Amino acid sequence: MYYSDAIISKMASDKILAKKLEHAIFGVKEQLIEQASRIQDGATRMAYYTSCFTDNYQDVCSKLKSEDVRFFEAFYQLVKDRRMISELIQIYVELLLKNKTPQQL
Repeated sequence: MYYSDAIISKMASDKILAKKLEHAIFGVKEQLIEQASRIQDGATRMAYYTSCFTDNYQDVCSKLKSEDVRFFEAFYQLVKDRRMISELIQIYVELLLKNKTPQQL
């Protein structure tokens, strides 16, 4: 009787471990796909930057540069004025809670 309980317990724990392993492998797969997408985006942007070395595609190069400058200026403003982040969160929460009754809250 003791051995059957131990075998059942062992099988149950193995099943739980198998499910955890499956979940972990699925998470690794999703992160791998996401990372590959990021690498592909970076490679595409790097390929676009090779246009800076040719005379025919200087318009593409100038657009990339202006896009980068705009991004860094926006990032700088976000870091400089951190109050904007709290204001954006406050606006978001207010929109979520708008027209809600006390029971729904």
